[in-house]
Amino acid sequence: MNTLVRSLAAILPLLAGAPAHASLQGRDLDGNLGTAEAYFDTVLGITWLADADLAQTSHHQFQPGQDLPGGQMTWMEALSWAAQPYGVSGWRLPKMLPDPATAGCIISPSSVEDCRFTADSPSEMRSLLTSTLGVGNTGPFQNLHGNYWTSQEYDSFLPFPGGHYPAVTGAWNIDSATGTQAHVAINLDSLGGAWWVHDGDIGVSAAVPEPDTAAMAVMGLLFVSRSFRRRAAP
Repeated sequence: MNTLVRSLAAILPLLAGAPAHASLQGRDLDGNLGTAEAYFDTVLGITWLADADLAQTSHHQFQPGQDLPGGQMTWMEALSWAAQPYGVSGWRLPKMLPDPATAGCIISPSSVEDCRFTADSPSEMRSLLTSTLGVGNTGPFQNLHGNYWTSQEYDSFLPFPGGHYPAVTGAWNIDSATGTQAHVAINLDSLGGAWWVHDGDIGVSAAVPEPDTAAMAVMGLLFVSRSFRRRAAP
């Protein structure tokens, strides 16, 4: 029994640290190579902060003495927050990506509303949630929950004497549980999270086991367990 317990103690940390997908590579930002504070996305060529709710865990405040409820904030607050986790600058909100389905679309009063993006348009966060992680999976990320803002505004043409004028009336937002995108009105009642990404690959490779390592750990665990049962049999 002691042998089995010791084997479990050695293998379980490997399983806990294994990333959800090979395209996410752990990156160290705090000087401890045994932990990953960010993950480089080899599909998109960007780096995701491991903590998907920095506002809540860091107790960020836009007004002194007022923590953000559940890390939620307005779109304008998210855009204005110059976050520098681990002393690294250059973080930004995820963005929508060029949509082949709307290529050549021109915003004009005749269209009334923004035609550049749709709920099915590609975006960095949608790619991560639906393709890399799979809907409903959080992978190696912490505090991934609720809905999140993108950096992309949504324009409407509002009526005006003599015609219409363009105005930013909303912003694209995505539900982390379903991967659903929608444009949400910009007002004090519309809240979302801010998950920070960085262009390119930053940080140092962290010693986080790859999925193959985790698979080998599982096989090792099964072998040890089987061997123990054989010895314990009369």
